[in-house]
Amino acid sequence: TTSTVNIDIIGVNDNPVINNISDGSPSTTLNVSEYIDVQGDIAGVVDADGGDFNGGYLLIEQTSGTANGSFLSDLDDTTFKFGATESSADDTPSGGDTVWYSDGSSFVAIGTVDNSLTGQNGADLRIDFNTSNAKPNSVGDFLGYIKYSASTEGDRSFSVTVNDGDGGTSAAATFTMQVIDNIAPTVVSIDRQTPSNETTNADSLVWRVTFSQAVNNIDSAHFAVSGTTGTVTNVTSAGVNAYDVTVSGGDLDSYNGNVTLSFAGGQNITDSANTPNALTTTTPTGTN
Repeated sequence: TTSTVNIDIIGVNDNPVINNISDGSPSTTLNVSEYIDVQGDIAGVVDADGGDFNGGYLLIEQTSGTANGSFLSDLDDTTFKFGATESSADDTPSGGDTVWYSDGSSFVAIGTVDNSLTGQNGADLRIDFNTSNAKPNSVGDFLGYIKYSASTEGDRSFSVTVNDGDGGTSAAATFTMQVIDNIAPTVVSIDRQTPSNETTNADSLVWRVTFSQAVNNIDSAHFAVSGTTGTVTNVTSAGVNAYDVTVSGGDLDSYNGNVTLSFAGGQNITDSANTPNALTTTTPTGTN
């Protein structure tokens, strides 16, 4: 006896999968862009359904940390760029920009930057795919070669999802960018404050010392005086990164000659970074 069994096969839309984006700990320094993907195993996207992601999107959302950084491409790499036309495109995404992609051949459009989620100045980044050129390999390359920079230090965590345009959305992949402040403070200027004239008979002299950034550990022991037996008797904040340094006492009331304020040899002034950077160059970049 022969029997017949009918099997109904119903297609299931598989979700895309993001690989290798969180396989390291990317880090950068202030205002220097770096890849979000550690370049050992380059990030990629796979989709068992094949085809393209036309009608889908890529979304990078910040989940923790200071939201003031920006995403950009590496024009030296020439994998992708942003702009209304391929010839005018650059490394910075703006709302409505076309995303241009190249695998080593001619650039093709794969999508458009969202009008508000541009990835600039702390905003999340969304790319809406609107051509058949948005395939798993091009979207994977986007994640492998997008860069990030920020102007302040600290860790920032992100979540990445990809929608394939057929109703499937990937599980969120995550990565953390560590932004390090390695910029040491410098001395901008040392100016006569009170009195402001070069010649004076004052019994107390005040200089204003201005630094390039906020500093710690400022006190009288960090300054030296020459030309008089007077000493630094007071150091007070004068506002943004500036301090007023007062010299008085000793023979200053009867002294006739030049008086110079400088930094003491043993000064240990640092900035306020998580890992403090020391003041090593005390020659002012401006007036002295």
